[in-house]
Amino acid sequence: MSWLLFYDWRRLFQLPTKWVNTFGLAMAVIIGGILWGVWGQHNKAIQAQLLDELALQQQSHLMYLRKLKQLDDQKIDYRDRYRKLAVSVPNPQSKTVVFNYLSSGLTDSSMEISSWQWEQQQHSQHLVVDLKGNFSEIAQFLRKCVRFSEVVTIKELSLSRHSIDTTKIDGRLRLSFFTIESAESQ
Repeated sequence: MSWLLFYDWRRLFQLPTKWVNTFGLAMAVIIGGILWGVWGQHNKAIQAQLLDELALQQQSHLMYLRKLKQLDDQKIDYRDRYRKLAVSVPNPQSKTVVFNYLSSGLTDSSMEISSWQWEQQQHSQHLVVDLKGNFSEIAQFLRKCVRFSEVVTIKELSLSRHSIDTTKIDGRLRLSFFTIESAESQ
């Protein structure tokens, strides 16, 4: 296209240099104007899209600011809330309920429980379980124990293998439960 603008038209049409230069300049201005108009329309579409996105972001920003202000306006007394939770007595669970919950998953597994013993100590009650099985089954049993609502902590967990070649694991698990006396002492 540049050869059209800068071709020596004067030689071809025998025109004066001034006319040829004026014609070339006029063509360049017209082509530049057309390109500028097309570019401007393209930019307007992009600018409108960006303005819409900015408006949506500002709306969500204002919504989050309102939520933060509402959360900031709420005055929560964590000390009082903690005291209420510490003093509230948990629902007493019978040993049968605990046994039924924990043993419900053992019907399909090869894991065996060799010992199931309850121990009562001052302000706490413990369940001591001796397990034998492979690691994945014992891990599944531990997950089930932790999900039980009355378990406070796993007080003790020990796993041992007799040999590197075997997949059988012996385990001992001590679970600590809330008792009414422990809740009243707090």
